[in-house]
Formats: sequence, C-alpha cells, structure tokens
Amino acid sequence: MSRENPTPLSDAEAVSAAKRLHSLIDERASALTRELGPRITCHLGCSGCCRDALTVFEVEARLIRTEAAELLATAEPAPPGRCAFLSDAGACRIYEHRPYVCRTHGLPLAWLEEADDEPVEVRDICPLNEAGEPIESLSSEHVWEIGPFEETLQALQALATPDTPMLRCSLRQLWPGCEAGPLEPPDLALSRVARDVAFDDQETLSLSEDQASYRCTACHETIFIPIDRTEGPHQEFIEDCPVCCRPQRLLLTLESDGSFHLIAEPS
Repeated sequence: MSRENPTPLSDAEAVSAAKRLHSLIDERASALTRELGPRITCHLGCSGCCRDALTVFEVEARLIRTEAAELLATAEPAPPGRCAFLSDAGACRIYEHRPYVCRTHGLPLAWLEEADDEPVEVRDICPLNEAGEPIESLSSEHVWEIGPFEETLQALQALATPDTPMLRCSLRQLWPGCEAGPLEPPDLALSRVARDVAFDDQETLSLSEDQASYRCTACHETIFIPIDRTEGPHQEFIEDCPVCCRPQRLLLTLESDGSFHLIAEPS
C-alpha cells in the first residue's frame, strides 16, 4: 500500500479490517479485565454508559449495518435517551459488533493532557468501579491507554472514506425512519488526512503539521481539529465534541518555531 496515495478500502475490506481491530481491542480489554479482577463490576443490564448521543466513525457504522441488517430491518430502536441498540432488559443487541468505545467502558482510563507546557497523565474510571486501589497508583499495565487504538481507527476511517475522513454518524441514525444523514462537523472535515495518514508496522497514525488533537474531557475520545495559523499565536474557542456533543473550551498556542500546544477544558 502506498503511503502517499493509499488505495481506498472497499466496503468488504473496511468491515473485515474493523473486525480485526475489534479483535485486538477485545484481546487487550479482556486481559485487563481479568487482571483487575472483581473491581470491574460491569454486567448484563449495567447500561448507564449506553447513551443516545454516541456517534461512531462511518467504518464502524458499515460493520453494524452489515452484521445487524436483520435487526435493523425487523426491530425497533430503544426509546430516545438510551442507546438505540439496547434491549428492554438493558442488554446490547449488537454486542459482538459494538463499536470500539463500547468495548472499553468501565476500565480505568489514562490519557495525556497539556499542563504548563508539559504533558500530564490524567486517569478516570466509571464510578461503579472506583472501589479498590486508587487508580492513580495503578501500574501502566493496569490501565487502558487512550490514543493508540483511536489513532488506528481514525487511520482506517481515512482509508475507507478518503473524501470524508472525519465522517461520523449516530447509532440511532442507522435505524430506518430515524433522523437521516451522517454527522460531519464542518470544522473537522479534514480531507488532508486521507493523503497524510498511513499504517506503519505498529498501526499508528501520521498527521500533517496543520492538524492538532485533544482528548475530550467528557468522553475521553481523541478529536482532531485543523490549525488556522492566520488567527494569531493565542487562540481560544468553543467546540462541541463530535462524539459526545459536550462543549469543550480549546486553548491553542502557536510557537514561533512552528510547534503548538492545545489544551482542552470543560466549557
């Protein structure tokens, strides 16, 4: 595959690639759950994290449309407010094919944020799983690092839909009769990603110098935004997270040497 002009993936190839990525995620998440033992209390019917506002990349939406075609054609979505794919008993009706973000709910999470121009690790966990050793003292092997798998998924998305590499849709929109049309925040439609991204042997993501990323302070997803250097060296603006829709206050500092710092805060 050429790094400069990667061949777009067919629907079948994109679905197969998403399945392989999910298998890698499940392998790591299952091992981490076993290591943490009884601390992880997630169980059938525990669905507080299954919210209606969840959006997924189009490549994962393709997987769900393919594997849950009969369900989408014959069943009804859950009432608004709950994930559209929840059953009356609070079970996921597409559990085997659920998106990445659903596969790590409940685990202790770790990600990096900028503080005083220095990267600082931040950790969080579902309140239901807080009992036990403080998450701040857990070893790095016992937390889920946010970043690598998100970047791989974003790279896969760019290869699957090179013209709209940031294309997302809500899970409810996959159901016939629900609000149609994908969610594609105009400010995040980075067509350049299709040219700049490529998988290396470690399946990481390569981005241009005109893009920055931050971790949403609410859902902890990695979000990519374009950098407009014409707006001055110190920029502050509000963006709604395209995953959970919560507003983020973004502070962007552009340095004279071309580097930059982006900090996200709850708005």
